[in-house]
Amino acid sequence: MFFLVDASGSMSKKELEQALTEIYNVAGMCEVKVISWDAQAYDIIVARSKQEVIAKAYRSIRGGGGTIIAPALQKTLKHMKFRDIVVVFSDFEIFDLDRRETKELLLSVASKSSVAIGISTHREEVELPGWRFIKIEVN
Repeated sequence: MFFLVDASGSMSKKELEQALTEIYNVAGMCEVKVISWDAQAYDIIVARSKQEVIAKAYRSIRGGGGTIIAPALQKTLKHMKFRDIVVVFSDFEIFDLDRRETKELLLSVASKSSVAIGISTHREEVELPGWRFIKIEVN
């Protein structure tokens, strides 16, 4: 299962903590692969337990720059297996979301996955070809 965590400058500390909490909750059930991204995609962090999420992901989320999702989608597509689950956790204030290349990458990831989910902490609706979209409230 892949989690793509938006770590750009527009994501608040509370939003990042919420993303890591969701990853922590899933890590007890399956292996998770976390890619933090802003204008680039950072290293894949693999966690096979809740303890590894704390030891690796909590300490390794990087970012703070602009928000371009294409590199994270490219990295995911390269490393994911057919039928993997992919979750993007973001405020969805993404600069390249309307670009043709990005839409093609979104569709390719969705087509290869068993389910692709976009979890938004800010925007109410986003067009993600082949994806399910959820808006959540972060307290």
